[in-house]
Amino acid sequence: MCPAPPSSKPFGTVVTEQEAYVTLNMLPKVGPVTVRHLLEHFGNPQRILISSLAELKRVPGVRAPAAASIANWQRQVDPVAEIRAAEQSGVTIITAADDDYPPMLTDLYDPPLCLYLSGDRKALEMCNKLSIAFVGSRHVTHYGVTVTDRLASAAAAAGWCVV
Repeated sequence: MCPAPPSSKPFGTVVTEQEAYVTLNMLPKVGPVTVRHLLEHFGNPQRILISSLAELKRVPGVRAPAAASIANWQRQVDPVAEIRAAEQSGVTIITAADDDYPPMLTDLYDPPLCLYLSGDRKALEMCNKLSIAFVGSRHVTHYGVTVTDRLASAAAAAGWCVV
């Protein structure tokens, strides 16, 4: 995750849909359930990011710390740098709005906002057959990265779609 330096975009600048999802995914105190409430209210992720603290606080299901985190997003994360770093590592970021976002994930109560895909994007079609998901932390340890990498690599080599 690429924490801020502050975003190069001026306050209130409308970001792309992907940048908005990446931003919401990276923010502390903001999770998929909170974003779902916000999307139901505002309609799209870009409108969430340009909303005032007062507007965010009025949304049912959104707590004050999450609203404050969103209202100050440009001081915390740089979605453009995150997307660029992913691309430079050969990783594709797929958001919940993308057509190839795995449909079975949308059935979850709190589906991930973003998936970081290493490998062939077409492999996502297999996710409806053999798939396994690794759920972790925003503050992962070195041990967690090592073990997850080994397990995910073994599962992928065996033909599983690893989420």
